[in-house]
Amino acid sequence: MSQESPPTRRGFLGGIVTGAAVGLSGCAGENNGSEPSGSVDGFESVAVEGVDLVIDFEEGHPFEALSVIQPDGELFAERDLAPGVRQERIELGTTYPPGEYEVIGVSDGNEEAKTSLVVEPNVAINRLRLGRNHPDEMYEEASDRTIQTEVILDIENTGNGPESAVSLEFSGDIPRPTPDNSEDSGIYDTDSELGGHADQIVLPPGETTVIYSHSTPFNPASDNVSCRPDGEQGEFEIELITSVVDPNPSLQYSVTYTGEDLADCEIEAEVVQ
Repeated sequence: MSQESPPTRRGFLGGIVTGAAVGLSGCAGENNGSEPSGSVDGFESVAVEGVDLVIDFEEGHPFEALSVIQPDGELFAERDLAPGVRQERIELGTTYPPGEYEVIGVSDGNEEAKTSLVVEPNVAINRLRLGRNHPDEMYEEASDRTIQTEVILDIENTGNGPESAVSLEFSGDIPRPTPDNSEDSGIYDTDSELGGHADQIVLPPGETTVIYSHSTPFNPASDNVSCRPDGEQGEFEIELITSVVDPNPSLQYSVTYTGEDLADCEIEAEVVQ
């Protein structure tokens, strides 16, 4: 929501109550964890599904309107409710502020009940595979050059809030580190028929998402590292730039390059413990 002066929770409630203090007919309920909230005087549950905040109401609930307050106390969304509605979905997207969201049910200008839910993603890089070592796991249309130079990553979001990956960066002892001035995401867009760099990859809560690099980090046309018969060792880092939570997830890897040259090199990478 883009407004010149975003209303706060106090401003919202002041607008719906005329000449009297807010009347709280039901009991307030709070959920400071990541689990869906339970039944609270008209609310059946509040949870996150995909990129949406989903509010389920009890049958016969008294609410005529709904307000969602974001963690800084400003109004995130408000809805008029049709009579008898049992569910309302409000889009969180992938650029929302993480933290505790308060959901308020309103009837006749009065606050009838409220509940809350802490919404936070928790993203980690779980597994890296070099395409050259796992060609069968690359995307279907990947060329031989792509298989030889790109990587496959499993990204897990164990939180209850959606997140998105907007950039993938490589640094350290790797043939082609990400340039400092790069404007590309470095993530392959598997949803586009034309391929190219993805603007973002949505990381839904409770799911593992496979992404592919698109910056040829293991391009053999490089003088940044060398490949030797007795093995050349080093370390590199992968950082996944995300849109909701800081710090960005990253992992350090030890790497060994064994062979005569990078074009035919045997490359093994392991997570640094």
